Amino acid sequence: MNKETTFQKILDQHLWKIFDQFRGLLSAESAFSLLLQLLFYKFLEDNREDIEIEQKSHQLNFPEQYRFSNLMLSKESELSETLSKALLAVEQINDPLLLGIFMQSDLSYFDRSYDRQAGRVLLELISVINTLNFNSKYLSKEGTAFSAIFSGLIDKHAETELRRSIGFMIPKSLRELLAGLSQISSKPDETIYDPACGTGALLMDVVQYAKSSSNNLTTAFAQERNMTILSLAKMQWIINGQDPNKVAIGDALSHPQFTQNGNLQQFDTVISCPPFGMSGWGADLAASDRYHRFSWGIPPANKADYAYILHTLASLKPKGAAFLVSTAGVLFRGGTEEQIRKKMIDNNVISAIISLPAGLFNLWNIPLCILCLNNVDKTLTKGLLMIDLSSYPDQVRDKEGLNTSTINAIVESVKVFFDSQQVATQYKAFSKIVTKEEIAANDYNLNIARYFVASEKAPVVDTLMLSNEIIQLENELHTLDLKIKQLKRQLKIF
Repeated sequence: MNKETTFQKILDQHLWKIFDQFRGLLSAESAFSLLLQLLFYKFLEDNREDIEIEQKSHQLNFPEQYRFSNLMLSKESELSETLSKALLAVEQINDPLLLGIFMQSDLSYFDRSYDRQAGRVLLELISVINTLNFNSKYLSKEGTAFSAIFSGLIDKHAETELRRSIGFMIPKSLRELLAGLSQISSKPDETIYDPACGTGALLMDVVQYAKSSSNNLTTAFAQERNMTILSLAKMQWIINGQDPNKVAIGDALSHPQFTQNGNLQQFDTVISCPPFGMSGWGADLAASDRYHRFSWGIPPANKADYAYILHTLASLKPKGAAFLVSTAGVLFRGGTEEQIRKKMIDNNVISAIISLPAGLFNLWNIPLCILCLNNVDKTLTKGLLMIDLSSYPDQVRDKEGLNTSTINAIVESVKVFFDSQQVATQYKAFSKIVTKEEIAANDYNLNIARYFVASEKAPVVDTLMLSNEIIQLENELHTLDLKIKQLKRQLKIF
């Protein structure tokens, strides 16, 4: 049995059972936060001699008395207090690397509780975690990584309490699509940025995708408004070898934290799923914005969608690219948003629009889209690429979200357009180039349904089904090839 299977067995058979007991004692948010903090604390302990941050090795100061084996020696009635002191002490001793990570730990319930079960359950949880070895070199030899274990726990929990408590989670398939899109024009040593990062899962998927697909190194920057969620993002940065001090607290619209020489810091790629339709974003102060983000217009006070779009454009390097998930309303709403949209089209900053099928987010069934933006003066552009998936929910998704063939088709379609200003022949059924003249004739309304007629949509079903069949056949062929090689070795046929 490999170590990944062993970890999964422990998580499924022991850790989750203990966690279920916690949910009867604490709020869902507090219980899951505590679980993640303890797992991360064990990760720090097991890698204290060599924590890699931005390709540099760091050694943590981790006193013997604060290690798991010693925590287990505490009395049940004193365990929560001992644990609280240990978390804060390790954070303070290793400031600034661990600054802000354990400050949000809430063990007050155990201090107040007269229920002996609380201390027993906490000790049981620590005892199980202590049996796990999270040393990165050890995990690598066993074919897994702590980043996969940690993110897997978050994804597994995201469909239950997490979606109502710890934070807004982007579906895994959508993160995979955004990661693929981000690599179309990527370059070595690039910088990426998310102005509303949440748990940090999206940017860390981009980091891992860049490393695995092209061996590109990326430096991730992000900002998050919620301090509890921010601490989780900082954990993800450390786990993935990123500098946690490049995740900042605060609202990126009213208090952007990444600046240079009095201007907004700019990045190679911005990739984000900002809050949908957020009100109270600071429209009353936008006219005097020191960074001049709103010269094309001030978005409505009750909808921050275009405020994030304009902040994104201001945060891009001259040849940068951005990929934002937003509600489909940004494509057609009137008023100031229409004015801003017209400026964006006239200035060629919209490269492509991807209309997504409804229901990707379990909490919302609203239509969504991905805006592919650029900060390049493309004066000779033929128009912008439109991809319509919204009319084919059954063909482009499975129970996990967008299926693999759909993700590959979208990425390939956008790549072909970026490279040649052409539509990929095999995907013409659901993608087309729309000229600025056509858009102007439609009063700058970018509602994709206006640009696709029913007759254009029919072939997409066969195209995606064939793509799925091809992938399945290739997998079967690979399996058969391995079996043939194994039989040849047994028969000593070379």
